[in-house]
Amino acid sequence: MPELAVLRLHASDGQVLVTWGRTLVYRYEAEDLGMRNLAIVALTDAGRRVDEVAAVFGLTATYVSIMRGKARRHGSAALVARRGRPPKLSDRQVTRARGGAGQGGA
Repeated sequence: MPELAVLRLHASDGQVLVTWGRTLVYRYEAEDLGMRNLAIVALTDAGRRVDEVAAVFGLTATYVSIMRGKARRHGSAALVARRGRPPKLSDRQVTRARGGAGQGGA
């Protein structure tokens, strides 16, 4: 009888390994929440149940569903939480300031 492809998470020495049956599907640094979130969304997109993935990663199914929705609407960048203080200038303002500096202004 073939082995059932069980989803498992193994954490050791600052590394996280995610296996699906006998296959390693993800490896990332334990502090890298962006990679963790990408793995979660990819696993659910690959057909694993939301509640199963949530349980393996120690999260709620609701939180995993929220992440999936963010990724669907805004892409992978939405899965990486910004840390620290929000920027004072928008990207457009930074571009304008750099343009002015390059023209001898500022």
